[in-house]
Amino acid sequence: MTFDDLLNEFHIMQDFPPSVKKWEETIPQKVDKEDLKDRVDLTDKLIFTIDGDDAKDFDDAVSLEILENGNYYLGVHIADVSNYVEEESAVDRTALARGTSIYLIDTVVPMLPFGLSNELCSLRPQKIRLTVSVFMEISKQGKIVDYKICTSFIKSKARMTYTKVTKILEGDAKLVEKYKDLEPTLKSMRELAEILKKRRVCKGSIEFETYESLIKLDKSGAPTKVEKYPITISNNIIEEFMLCANVTVAKHLTALKLPCVYRVHEEPDFDRVERLAKVLPELGVSFRFKPDMKPKDFQQILHSAENLETSGVVNYLVLRSMSRAKYSEKNQGHFGLSFSHYCHFTSPIRRYPDVIVHRILKESLKGELSQKRIIYFKEAVLAAAVLSSLNEANAASAEFKWKDIKKAEYISNHIGEKYQATITHIIGSGFFAQLDNTVEGFVPARTLEDDMYSMTENGLSMIGRRTNRKFTIGDKVEIKVAAVDLADGKVDFEVVGTRVLKPLRHRRKKNRNKRRKNK
Repeated sequence: MTFDDLLNEFHIMQDFPPSVKKWEETIPQKVDKEDLKDRVDLTDKLIFTIDGDDAKDFDDAVSLEILENGNYYLGVHIADVSNYVEEESAVDRTALARGTSIYLIDTVVPMLPFGLSNELCSLRPQKIRLTVSVFMEISKQGKIVDYKICTSFIKSKARMTYTKVTKILEGDAKLVEKYKDLEPTLKSMRELAEILKKRRVCKGSIEFETYESLIKLDKSGAPTKVEKYPITISNNIIEEFMLCANVTVAKHLTALKLPCVYRVHEEPDFDRVERLAKVLPELGVSFRFKPDMKPKDFQQILHSAENLETSGVVNYLVLRSMSRAKYSEKNQGHFGLSFSHYCHFTSPIRRYPDVIVHRILKESLKGELSQKRIIYFKEAVLAAAVLSSLNEANAASAEFKWKDIKKAEYISNHIGEKYQATITHIIGSGFFAQLDNTVEGFVPARTLEDDMYSMTENGLSMIGRRTNRKFTIGDKVEIKVAAVDLADGKVDFEVVGTRVLKPLRHRRKKNRNKRRKNK
């Protein structure tokens, strides 16, 4: 499958319509001084961005001070996209239709034109940029005791990466010296992030062990490396700070009884939890089924499996029992994070719901909204929630498909090679197994020629009828890369060491010949 084939399959438009291209030509090269009026000047503050090494659209920056009372004063500063994207304009309608930016390894299909996403709205270092800032006073126990929201403008002091920040916090002498002005703040940020995470987990937030794939491509687009994406302390810092800002904004709009595009995660389906209750004891996890399972109950399941060989399987099964997060005009809370209020506010460059939230938030800062505007925003929120949920699912499918294709392309250079793999999922016709580098392949049951295998009733294993040999989720198996379908991104494995039997028809013919001779 080519890149164009992928775009066609998922109905992804890479180019913007002519009206948007024409509008993009009018975008100024720098922030207009008129736009700075009535905004808080934060250009003297130590504010900087922390993103991935290859990121180009920087929509969030952070700052941190320690107050005289010992509390933390966290600032989260988000690009003010809505200042440039006017309601119901051509670029606004296009952004709503797209719903999200789509990240296809080394290529981005942006929600907004690059003139905005990578330039005027991107919080580049030493450039004045318009922002919406959320300042939160946080106690040493991680509780937000006060907050302030304002429109502002900043000048980022540095473009930091997850790699650099992690190395600084690990004591890399050269980087510590180079960023000596930032090091004390980074240490305080690590401290606060750990406090926030501890409080979040204590309140029931479920922490799954999941791994993203990191795929490196050469200039021609061929994959040269596939590995697990490393999650470091610097990733956790940004994650915790963004969660704080999103919760604060959601609570703020709810308190004002204003519309909001909430990010919701519903309780798990009853039948899924019931099935989970039947399986977990067989994996060594004690589990008491309750119709009204709380996030802490699932958290306890994962905690009790931490030291078991089946911990990875338990993580996988619990994750599969969860519903999918989506957008909604109704506040239904976020079950997985154990938040009563949650929305997306921190990425307006790449998510349309954030743009709507910004508009409502900014208008509320100017004073009470008229009934006409509230009705308008209610309609806008509903449209954004429905379309963005659909577009998000489509984008995720496209991103997964393209990764699978590139993984298949990568592993196609290793046909016949042997690896250790972990069984991740079992179906009637075989099982899936994953290599340590996240490449997953399918082992058809028909290739297990030492016996006739069938799936057990609980779906945890495949068992041989004659030998009772088992292949169970979580088992380590030695596999050989057997075949690759580059068009669909599918990989077939074979288990090493299964004895190949002679075809049954040959044995029957031989036995028939013996009987004839005996006659």
